[in-house]
Amino acid sequence: MLFRSSVGVERERDRGSLWSLSTRTNGDGRFVLENAPLGEPLVISTRFRNQRMTQDVLLRPDQKSLTVDLTFDKPPDHGSVIVHVTGPDHRPIGGAEISNPGSSSDVVRRGTTNAEGEGRLDNVYDMSGRFQVFVRAKGFAPQQLNFVPGSAAKPARLDVEMALGHSIRGRVMLTEGKPAANVRVYYDHGEHPWSTGGVTRTDEQGRFTLDSLPKDCTFTIYAPPGYAPFRSQRLSLDGPAEVIVTLDTAAVVKGRV
Repeated sequence: MLFRSSVGVERERDRGSLWSLSTRTNGDGRFVLENAPLGEPLVISTRFRNQRMTQDVLLRPDQKSLTVDLTFDKPPDHGSVIVHVTGPDHRPIGGAEISNPGSSSDVVRRGTTNAEGEGRLDNVYDMSGRFQVFVRAKGFAPQQLNFVPGSAAKPARLDVEMALGHSIRGRVMLTEGKPAANVRVYYDHGEHPWSTGGVTRTDEQGRFTLDSLPKDCTFTIYAPPGYAPFRSQRLSLDGPAEVIVTLDTAAVVKGRV
């Protein structure tokens, strides 16, 4: 079977450096990498879903091209887990979103809990050898947990008790007294893949509203050009008043190389 996947090449001596070539396979699983250096050991790497494969190759100085065939094995079945979600009153939470990430942001198992608060994930993914599940429910603080999967016939069981979430009404302003419209506001490290956080945008008046936040939540605001970044700062939660964040103008560093 042929798959669409990403393919890259890097010098063996520069492995892990910024130098690389990359492309994607076509519908027939074929790829072409041009302008590869001659006479140097190279590493061809490709990824499909949660699998990664590498192969060392060498283009001799007298070679114009080289054919490399890569074949993925059938991925292993890592087993199953049943996630049981309740609130602080121990009542089941239906409609909670459960997700199990793999090695990249586009590799994930997703599910939703039923009226009894249970959701099942099969053939789960691992991330660098760890199995993780993220649980989100409206009005509750999200959670990230590790688990050890069971078999499909006897899945592992993970009991999750959700704490009540926190909320904020905020407004982002510029130093001139103007609202910062349509800027991204990340919460709880939502700027990074696979966190318990997320992102929202301010409206035309610079306002935003969030709930279902964890306590001690931090915020990062992607400031517009000309303004200093606002990174990983705590803001007051659950208060009756609107929280005002004023973005400072950025310093300018001039130089010549």
